[in-house]
Amino acid sequence: MRWIDAKQLSTWASERIDARSALPRLVGQLIRASVTDVTAFRFPSGDSAQIQGWDGQLVARPEGAFRTYIPEGSSVWEWGVAESPGTKAQSDWKKRKKDPGDGINQAETTFVFVTPQTWPKSSTWVAKKKKEGSPWKDIRIIDGVALEEWCELCPAASATFARENGFAPKEDVQDIDEFWESYASHFNPNLTEAVLLAGRGEQSQALLQTLSTATGIHRYRGDSLDEVLAFVAAVIRSASDSEREYLRARTLVVQSENAARLLKARPNLIFAMRGEGVRYGGLLDDRCVIVPIGRDSTKQSSAIALIRPLVHEMSEALCTMGIAEDKALKLAYGCGRSVSILARTIASADSERPTWRNSRHLIPAFLAGAWDQSSEADKAAVLALSGFPTYDDLESSLRAFLALPDAPLETVGAVWAVRAPVDMFVHVAHLITNTDWVRLKETAKKVLSEIDPSLELPPGERAYARLRNKVLTHSLWLRDGITTTLLILAALGVENDTLINGGSPQDFVNQLVADIPGLRDDYRVIASLSAQLPMLMEASPVPLFSALEHLLEGDGMKLKPIFRDTKDQNWLFGSSPHTGLLWALEVAGQDPQLLPRAADILARLAEIDPGGTYSNRPLNSLRALFLTWKPLTNASHEFRLAVIDTLVAAHPEIGWKLLLALMPKILDTGVQSVSPHFRDAGASERETLTWAILYKTITAIVSLAVRLAGTDPMRWESVLDSLGSLLPSDRQLVIAAFSKSVSLMHEQDKQRLWQHLADFVRRHKTYAGADWSLPSEELAPLERILKEIAPKDSEMQDQYLFKEVFPDIPGVEPENLLTRTEELRKEVVARILQDGGVGRVIQFSSDVEAPRYVGAAFGLVGQDMATVMNGVLAKNDSGKPDLGFSGAASSTAYQRFGENWADLIRAEFGQGKLTESQLQELIEWWPHNRFTWEWIAGFGDDARKHFWERRRAWGIQATGKDFDDAIDNYLEAERPEFVIDALYQRANEISTSNLIRLLEEFEKRFAQNPKLLNDNVLDFKMKFIFKALQSRDDTSLEVVAGWEYRYLPLLRESWSTSDPNSALDRYLVRSPEFFVQVISHVFRGKADRGEPTEDISSQMRARARTSLTLLESFTTIPGGDGASIDPLALDAWVEEARRLAKAADRLAIAEQYIGKMLCHALPDPEDKVWPHQAIRDGLETWKSHEIERGIVIGKLNSRGVTRRAPLDGGKQERALAGSLREDALKVNAWPRTKLMLIGLAEHWEHSAEREDQRVEEMRLRE
Repeated sequence: MRWIDAKQLSTWASERIDARSALPRLVGQLIRASVTDVTAFRFPSGDSAQIQGWDGQLVARPEGAFRTYIPEGSSVWEWGVAESPGTKAQSDWKKRKKDPGDGINQAETTFVFVTPQTWPKSSTWVAKKKKEGSPWKDIRIIDGVALEEWCELCPAASATFARENGFAPKEDVQDIDEFWESYASHFNPNLTEAVLLAGRGEQSQALLQTLSTATGIHRYRGDSLDEVLAFVAAVIRSASDSEREYLRARTLVVQSENAARLLKARPNLIFAMRGEGVRYGGLLDDRCVIVPIGRDSTKQSSAIALIRPLVHEMSEALCTMGIAEDKALKLAYGCGRSVSILARTIASADSERPTWRNSRHLIPAFLAGAWDQSSEADKAAVLALSGFPTYDDLESSLRAFLALPDAPLETVGAVWAVRAPVDMFVHVAHLITNTDWVRLKETAKKVLSEIDPSLELPPGERAYARLRNKVLTHSLWLRDGITTTLLILAALGVENDTLINGGSPQDFVNQLVADIPGLRDDYRVIASLSAQLPMLMEASPVPLFSALEHLLEGDGMKLKPIFRDTKDQNWLFGSSPHTGLLWALEVAGQDPQLLPRAADILARLAEIDPGGTYSNRPLNSLRALFLTWKPLTNASHEFRLAVIDTLVAAHPEIGWKLLLALMPKILDTGVQSVSPHFRDAGASERETLTWAILYKTITAIVSLAVRLAGTDPMRWESVLDSLGSLLPSDRQLVIAAFSKSVSLMHEQDKQRLWQHLADFVRRHKTYAGADWSLPSEELAPLERILKEIAPKDSEMQDQYLFKEVFPDIPGVEPENLLTRTEELRKEVVARILQDGGVGRVIQFSSDVEAPRYVGAAFGLVGQDMATVMNGVLAKNDSGKPDLGFSGAASSTAYQRFGENWADLIRAEFGQGKLTESQLQELIEWWPHNRFTWEWIAGFGDDARKHFWERRRAWGIQATGKDFDDAIDNYLEAERPEFVIDALYQRANEISTSNLIRLLEEFEKRFAQNPKLLNDNVLDFKMKFIFKALQSRDDTSLEVVAGWEYRYLPLLRESWSTSDPNSALDRYLVRSPEFFVQVISHVFRGKADRGEPTEDISSQMRARARTSLTLLESFTTIPGGDGASIDPLALDAWVEEARRLAKAADRLAIAEQYIGKMLCHALPDPEDKVWPHQAIRDGLETWKSHEIERGIVIGKLNSRGVTRRAPLDGGKQERALAGSLREDALKVNAWPRTKLMLIGLAEHWEHSAEREDQRVEEMRLRE
């Protein structure tokens, strides 16, 4: 097809001043469209065409007709546009013959001269140069006539050139840019490529690959045929520079049979078929052909369906058109994420109206919005909306719409949904009658008043509501669909000139919502509507506000049960309906007109909130609405502050908590909430948040908090904690108010506040220089206040040293903190001891948070052992010695006085001054060594036994026999858990006999107290005990396997998979007899299956559970060693196990578990195919369907939980299926294995389809 002829080229070259710089672009495009094997390419165009050097350089390997224009191998190019091409050619020849430039080997390079002028004598000129003795490999002249012929071979490139330079392109063929500009101009503003590519990243990459490398027909299905072509254009136009230019030069949009036939002989082209041309794609299928199809096409199954983006993906893309973010979000919702519907929504001129616009059959679908036809309740509701006699009649009337190119409905599985509810509303609302509105009102009331039966279940069982059939009869699809319809009516009805019974759509929706049975009186109705409340609130806030206020009257207990996130519910699958209510109130609060009422309801909810496991709390919703730096509401800062004032007056405690939540923080977070779908909610008039407004708002919050703090010391503690996050001016405000308030406080309040203020000042001085710490000049007034209210008792001022392990001490480096803390503690205790004696020290220890620190210092500073003993024996205010104080004092006294201290304690005990219980406390922190053991044993067997019963095994200072003796003592005291907890890492030091005793004793303790297992992660630590036992050679494999069998539920449940080094697994692979014995523990023989189960003892049931655990986790292959398997050993084990199982009447189930075990074998190391060749050989020998079935079941079960992106669909399953089918092609020598692999592949393919459907349902729900 000729787009440019030689005469046009000559005229263009003579008349256009930019011809010299534009010609290189044409030549470059022609080369790109002509040849794929290009090694070097340099053709500067535009301004770059004027630089010195060759006009073009190329290394390429052309084929076919293109050899006429492109030389083989290396070539250099010059061109001219003057009307005398011979003169320019002669000049270039002379210059380049003498100086070809660096790196140019003339003998291996062809000289090419290009001119758009017609040069009849060019062949004579070439012959003359060759006769004179040309240094070049060859000489080529491409004049206007040759260019015309070359352009005809490359219509995509010539079409682009014709469009760019003012030539009129022929009919029925467009280049990709022409099509795009025409398509994009149908939108107002013009469409951008980003909108077509939104959510289609993977499909875009796949299409690029197809366009670049594939041949044949490739069908794509979109909402309209042109949308598919626009997607192709967008992909090409958004590709990388090199890919874009390559594809633009080759791609044509073909619109007729004539154009297709003319282009049939043109090589190296890519075709996108349009209009009449769609029917003739087969004429061109030796190249890559993109054929768009509609929903009525019979080729749908082979087509790639263009994914519709998620709302947020399309919204972000619409912003690239210059559309505001909030409007973009509404458009994305309104057009159902369909570009074809968007073309009607924001058309640049009158758009084509849908063919279905006058069909009343669509009205019930619009009113329902969506439904699940597997739900009988849904079908009944939709039928009630329609007036049809049966649901089948209704469905039949709707199915015809699914085949339309721009279908208004779509189905995924059993779900029907309106594709773009707003679009349908615009086009069918005029057909809806009063009868239809009555049907909607009655059906909506019935559907939306249904009470969720799961609310009747106890908290711990709610996660299993579906298993217990405690679910709503109407699907979430229908409930959401009807709610969406009500929202569209309320928000867009007036704009669409819709009247209902002579009134406004908003009045209709308000009355409908107000009439929902139980809405005002039964919290369960609100709870059951949790998922719909945000949209329902946007549709009809006033009736919902009234219902909530009625439920909250008095003490609000009517609504309190809506908080159901209790600690005893399933943490993973639990839910609480209050979250939907909070989101609904957040939606309402975004509208300044609704903010006061929404905030008041949230405050009332906060007053009755019992707290729970979710972070969604009413107070957090209030904070989100009023957050100073990112308020969720669209209200101005003055209005927000006025509402806060009202809240504080009406709900003082909640108001105070809100103020604290709004105080600035060094690191703060905000939350993203639900936004209104259609209503503006004041967003268009939203105040621009400036630094000045932010600071003004914060100051107002701080001022209100200071006023409310009054003389309450607890409130001032909270305000002071925020000081480091405030602006200097706000800090001065707080400090001045604080100083005034302190002067008005009662003395006891001052003393309480002094401790907090002292900690505050000390912390800021300790971390001076931190971002959050106050500078010294701002700390100074606080220090003055601190001195004014400081207690006269110096001991109170020192109590901070005995609160934490590492108290804040200004001026001390971290590495010196422990040493300095101990020094200061000793100084304080020594001073108290000197000033007030032992009694004063005891009293001081009673006043501090951690008396043990006082005791530790006292043991080091007491004048002598007698003084320390007096303190140890002294009684506190409760009339008893403080054991924490006494134990710590005894510990440091032992360090200080050694065995003399031990002798003194013995003497005091002998005089009856100490009880045996106190004795144990006094040695709690002594070294855990033989001296301590023997010393306590000297007080008798009871004292010795009590010591081992209470003293943890941490820090045993013993090895060898002493260490084993300690284990003996713990086991004798029936404390095996102490040994496992503290000594599991030293299990290799424990003798074999004590390891077995340890298992015996722990088994007894565990039976008495199963919770022991979770204490201190003993289940994990048991693994070390068994590893130590497995390595011993002084006991038999059978004995160790027996202990592993007894502990199997613990071992396998805690560690998930079997251990190939475990004795139990090693014993199983050596003993098919044991394997069959284990099978017999779990499963009955055929002859026994009719016997009553009451005869089975609890011991037999426990053994069955243990054996089942073993069977399910048995993965070690008999005869296996890593990736290799001994086929003879495997076959012998399997055959013996089958023989014994048959004799035990349990052959089928035994074979299944043999298969489950075999599924865990690695691929064969030679051909890399699973299963191993030894197993493949076995399958052909054994010819057992049950073994093969077991392999399949085991393989499916071994996959476990998967992780995938939300929109991945069945990608993982298709990859598994593809791999299995590839392996199946490699095992033709093993037909049973081949069939098994194909069966597995088919399973994963079905799973992939289910995952794809799940994704489509998720997209549909938007």
